[in-house]
Amino acid sequence: MQAAGGGREGQPSPQGIAIEQVLTDLCLAHLVRRDWLTDGPLNELVVLYIQALQNRRYARNTLSAYLRCLAHFSYWMRGEGLSVAEIDRALIERFLQHHLPTC
Repeated sequence: MQAAGGGREGQPSPQGIAIEQVLTDLCLAHLVRRDWLTDGPLNELVVLYIQALQNRRYARNTLSAYLRCLAHFSYWMRGEGLSVAEIDRALIERFLQHHLPTC
């Protein structure tokens, strides 16, 4: 079944995907270390994360700050050889309590 935007029901149309990619690219363009996100273990979640923040109407500066934090976490995870499947409360606490104070 076709959705109103031209894609299949429940899926974005090709135009919608292109717009989402442009918005994502604009958000990432301002990151100094965007490679920490695009080349790290969280790369597959970045677009969804940006969309969630945009849908909640976060200000551009707030969105950028959150992306910098996520990039730092992703960079640390890559250095530790960790995957998305390993993220849990203990891992986040390890990052916050042991890595950040010495970083």
